[in-house]
Amino acid sequence: MLGISKLGKSHGAQVLFSEASINFNAGSRYGIVGAEYSPDDGSLWLFR
Repeated sequence: MLGISKLGKSHGAQVLFSEASINFNAGSRYGIVGAEYSPDDGSLWLFR
């Protein structure tokens, strides 16, 4: 298992999220789905 806690993201003074946590379990598959995704829009900043 991989766990991440106390994660936050903001753009200037605007806080998008803070104190977020996520766990990835071995043997599971994960994907990200979003509207109008392009590799350059920064949506996957966490996974780059």
